[in-house]
Amino acid sequence: MLNHDRLRIIRKGHANVSDLQKFIPASRRKAELEFQVMAREILLSEGKEVAWYGIEINRVLKHYNMTEQDIRRWAKDEVASSTPQTGAI
Repeated sequence: MLNHDRLRIIRKGHANVSDLQKFIPASRRKAELEFQVMAREILLSEGKEVAWYGIEINRVLKHYNMTEQDIRRWAKDEVASSTPQTGAI
């Protein structure tokens, strides 16, 4: 499930291209482009290079205008919508 994958990435604390591919979700090429855009924004705004292991997750969340709380809520909704409803017939 998309939002459970996102929570796993959040727990890592950073995102590389493969993580972005799952987080967005997108093709490998699109994830590479998004990673480059974010890395350039960080370089231009702060003069910092992105670490070899990836972009800090708080920057990824900000870039996509999401919060961890949003993703947790969406993950709960995913579980609720995938759980079969039982009832009396």
